[in-house]
Amino acid sequence: AAVDDALTLAVTPHRGPVFLDVAMDHLFGSADATISAPAPLAPSTPDPETLDAAARLIGAARRPVLVVGGDVWAGGAERAATDLAHELGLPVITNGMGRGVLGPRDPRLVTRARGAAFGKADLVVVVGTPLDFRLGFGSFGPDGATPVVHVADHEEVLARHVPLAAGVAGDLTLALDGLRERLSRTG
Repeated sequence: AAVDDALTLAVTPHRGPVFLDVAMDHLFGSADATISAPAPLAPSTPDPETLDAAARLIGAARRPVLVVGGDVWAGGAERAATDLAHELGLPVITNGMGRGVLGPRDPRLVTRARGAAFGKADLVVVVGTPLDFRLGFGSFGPDGATPVVHVADHEEVLARHVPLAAGVAGDLTLALDGLRERLSRTG
């Protein structure tokens, strides 16, 4: 039961490593167990009001930049991220674990020009990665005051150390598709 709980926790948003302490006498022992298929996890629906707020910000921005992180892969949201970037014409920067969400020849991919993109952006939308040292702790633009929309797979992962223009928590596919649908309706 403890192994099942640990594995379930490891794949539940926000995903990640889990520590399980097993006594040595059990580690090398054996046991009979019935293993059933895991129950599918229900996606966490993002709050419609936070999606509306984020969509308004993206719609009003003249030079937004989309940052795609590894949780996009982990959450199976790569198609939703690609559709959002292509439909809205957003320049995209991928972090280390987000590489490959857009192909290396995709014209939306501006990772090699990230300094210029961040320096001129009037809104940075960060999806599926923390606002840590790799992203300047959420400080973008020449004065560090460019507004940030943070989209994460769980409320606990949303940045709290910087003021966010908007924070969206929930299943990343639902969040990205929700943003795209709202923006396609409003133009």
